Amino acid sequence: MPIVIEDNVYIGMRANIISKNRDTTKNSVTIGKYAVIGACALINVDVPEGATAIGIPCKIIEKKY
Repeated sequence: MPIVIEDNVYIGMRANIISKNRDTTKNSVTIGKYAVIGACALINVDVPEGATAIGIPCKIIEKKY
């Protein structure tokens, strides 16, 4: 399954992005523009544009846009 990482995304050290999305109608995980992924995070859902995601499993803690 594809993983889509858009422009200007910061991915912290040792972060894991897995592509099996909870949404069964969609077969990929997308990380939006200007998103920040925290160190050691486990990303298994889409991260919106300008959002910050941290934790295991990830939690969206901030949206800038």
